[in-house]
Amino acid sequence: MLNARHVLPGYVVLNDSELIGFGYAYHFRPESTFSQTVKLTYWLKAGFTGKGIGSNLYNMLESELRMLKISSILVNISSENIASLNFHRALGYQECGNFKQAGYKNGRYFDLIWLQKFLH
Repeated sequence: MLNARHVLPGYVVLNDSELIGFGYAYHFRPESTFSQTVKLTYWLKAGFTGKGIGSNLYNMLESELRMLKISSILVNISSENIASLNFHRALGYQECGNFKQAGYKNGRYFDLIWLQKFLH
């Protein structure tokens, strides 16, 4: 049986009327056996990092996900995005997988790093 869809949290971040970021959760897989695991997608515009905006956004998302009885969050990040890897690790996300040479950009391959955080 496929998982009944419930509304998962998502936010946009504005500075005045300018979009400077967003973050949202979505189902990892449609099967009910994966209903307590979500993936997060997150982006923050250059120049707005390091100001606590991303941490506040993640705190709001994680709080809502706890209320929805979500137990596990997954994120995947390019191995070349050191700032994002460090950001997620500082929030308690731990590496759980590495897809070698999964992406190709600017004439070279990069790995896709998977991180996970448990909410219970």
